[in-house]
Amino acid sequence: MDPGCDDVFACFLAAKALTEPDMYIASVGNMPRSFTAANLAVIDEYLDLKGKTALGAEKTLPGSDVEYDGFNGSDGLGNIAGLLAEACDFNESEYQFDYQNLDEIAAELMRHDNITYLLTGPGSTIAQLLTKEPELKNHIRKLIVMGGGLEIVDTPYNTEYNFEADAAALSVMLQSG
Repeated sequence: MDPGCDDVFACFLAAKALTEPDMYIASVGNMPRSFTAANLAVIDEYLDLKGKTALGAEKTLPGSDVEYDGFNGSDGLGNIAGLLAEACDFNESEYQFDYQNLDEIAAELMRHDNITYLLTGPGSTIAQLLTKEPELKNHIRKLIVMGGGLEIVDTPYNTEYNFEADAAALSVMLQSG
């Protein structure tokens, strides 16, 4: 996920669901990963998420390029990241992600079968995981992609933002089987 406004809404829903996700992965997306990771950490603290947190892809695949246009505010979270951090006395320097890199994420996912992977940002992380560990596709039961827009789309040619942000990742996902 690239915790922007829509992704955080998904986290709020997930935190109140009967079955919360086992892992939340911060990835490059509406902002550089340094921002999305900080946003995920704040949301984890604020909502007391039960799932593990992970640092996913730092960059899109070669041939793709994300433009940070401020659509989700200067912090990527509608300019409320600081308010959420204050509300839960969040200290970023003390926060530790459960999984620090793609190798650790891949190893953890390979231990499980029937994975449902909910993608709420560009597919950079899942594409890089599938490239690194091709057998991972046999462990994924469902790949659910969230995205789109109702009226105003924030990309040229009215393409879905997450697909345009890393079109090469979309290609890897679709060709993985």
